[in-house]
Amino acid sequence: MSLHLVFSNTGWQSCQGRIKPDDGIVLLGDGAYLAMQLDQHNHVFVLQDDLEVRGLTEKSRVPGVSYKQLVELTIQYNPIVSWS
Repeated sequence: MSLHLVFSNTGWQSCQGRIKPDDGIVLLGDGAYLAMQLDQHNHVFVLQDDLEVRGLTEKSRVPGVSYKQLVELTIQYNPIVSWS
């Protein structure tokens, strides 16, 4: 079970073919814009602070997580892969 950290739309395009059903995905930085497009899924999250900074909190279709929850996800999943 990998954890994919997606920082942009380009990163999302790059990682789509490598995501397995049990993998987790966290949208970070400009990747937060993807939270308006992706369907809610058990393993997709977005950093809450990045939603708030971009004014997307009400528009998000995936659950937001705190930094503490992000750390917990990094413990739960291995390896962690970043997509910028």
